[in-house]
Amino acid sequence: MRKRVKRDGLRSHGFVYILLRFWNSASMLRSRLVSGFLIVVGALLAAEIGLRVLQVDSLQYYYDMKRLHAFHPDYLVGLAPNQDRTIRHYAGLWQGRFTTNSLGYRGSPEPDGSPVIACLGDSLVMGFGVSDEETFCAKLAGINLHGKKHQAMNLGVDAFGSVGDYKRLKEASGQLNLDTVLLFVSPNDFTIPPELAKRGVRPDDLIDEDRKNHPELTRFFRIQFEATRISYLLHALKLSREQLAVTMVTRRESVRSQMVQAGLSQPEEGDRISSSTGRYILEQFYAFKKHATCEPEKTSNAQASCPEPVPDQAGYACIPRPAASELEPLPAITMEAYRNMISLAREKNFRLVPVFLPVQVEELYCDMHGKHHALGNYAVRAQAFFEKEGIRTIDLADKVRDICKLEKHSVLDQIIPGDGHLTKSGNIWAARALREKLNAL
Repeated sequence: MRKRVKRDGLRSHGFVYILLRFWNSASMLRSRLVSGFLIVVGALLAAEIGLRVLQVDSLQYYYDMKRLHAFHPDYLVGLAPNQDRTIRHYAGLWQGRFTTNSLGYRGSPEPDGSPVIACLGDSLVMGFGVSDEETFCAKLAGINLHGKKHQAMNLGVDAFGSVGDYKRLKEASGQLNLDTVLLFVSPNDFTIPPELAKRGVRPDDLIDEDRKNHPELTRFFRIQFEATRISYLLHALKLSREQLAVTMVTRRESVRSQMVQAGLSQPEEGDRISSSTGRYILEQFYAFKKHATCEPEKTSNAQASCPEPVPDQAGYACIPRPAASELEPLPAITMEAYRNMISLAREKNFRLVPVFLPVQVEELYCDMHGKHHALGNYAVRAQAFFEKEGIRTIDLADKVRDICKLEKHSVLDQIIPGDGHLTKSGNIWAARALREKLNAL
C-alpha cells in the first residue's frame, strides 16, 4: 500500500514537473514573440521617421498628392475640402499651388447661386502642372453665355473615368446651379494602346466595372488608400511595387525590340507603336530630357516656322480621319455612363457639352497639319456616340493651329515633358479655344 502511494506521488510529481517545464517554455516563447514584435514595430517606426526626416523628393511629391485627396464612398477618390498646398514635381518639371473650396473643387470659388460652367474630367482638367489660376478651367471664370456671367467650377479629379465622371456630376448637380458642363473625354477612359493592354494595363472604365461586380475590391482599395495616406512607409512600399512593374515592362519591351532588330524574333502586330511607346517611357519618365523652347522672333514673320513639321519618327504617321463605323464601338459600361450623364442633364436642365481636347503629342502634330493620328480614334468613337444621342460636342482639333498665335508656339511647349499635362502656355491655348467654341455653339 505504501509503495502504491509512493508511486502515485512520484507520478503526480512528474506531472507537475512537466507542467512547469511547459509553462517555462511557453513563457520563453511568449517573451521571444513579444521581443520580436517590438523589434519589428521599432524598425517600422524608425523607417517611418527616417523617411519623413529625409523627405525624398519623389516620395514627398506623391505623398503630398495623396494628402490632397480623400476617400469618397461613391466615386472612391475626390479632393479633400479646404486644402491649400504647394506641390513641386519630384523631377523639377513643375510647381503649383493647389487649393480647394469647401466642396473639394480645385481653384474654385464658393458657389454664390450664379450660373455655373463646370469642367469635368481627369488630371488634365484638374490641372496637373500649373497653379490654380493657370488652369484653363479657371480662365473661363466670368464667361458670358446667353447674356449671363458664369462662375467656373473645376470638378476634375485625376484618374477619373466615365463612371467616376457621372458620379461626380450627379453629386455636383445637387450642390451647384449648373448651366453648362464641359465633359472632357479622355483616352484613358476606354482606350489603352495594345502593347500596354497585353501587359495588364486596363482602361479606367473597365477597372470601375470590376469594382462594380466585385465589391470586395472597393473595400480593399479603401484600406490601402487610407493606410498609404497616413503612412509614409506604406506609401513608399506601394510606389516601389508600381515602379518595379513599370521597370519590368520597359525592360521586356527593350529586349524584345532588340531581338526583332537582330532578326532573332518576329515582329508582332503594333510593333511600330510598341517600340515608340517603350522609347517614350524610357526617355520621358526616366531621363526627363529637356526640349528646346521655340521662341518667336521679334519680327513681322515671327511665326514663319509654324506649323512645324511632323517629326520623322516611328509613331508619328498621320492618316485620314476614319469613320466611326470602321472602329470598335464603345464599351457597354462607358455608354451606360454617358447615357446616365445625358439623362441627368435633361432632368436637371443643364447643358452637357462633351469636349475633345487633343494633348497627345502625336495628335497635336497631325492636327496642326489638318490630318489625324490613330491615337485620336477614341475621340472619333465617343463623338459619334454623342452625336447619335443628339448631343452637340466641341472638338478642338481644328484649333491646334492657333498654337501658332501663342508666344511659345512649338507643339512641345504646350506639353510638360515627361509628365503629359498642359503647360501654362498650353492652358492659355485651351482656354482661348474653348471660349471661341462656346461663343459659337
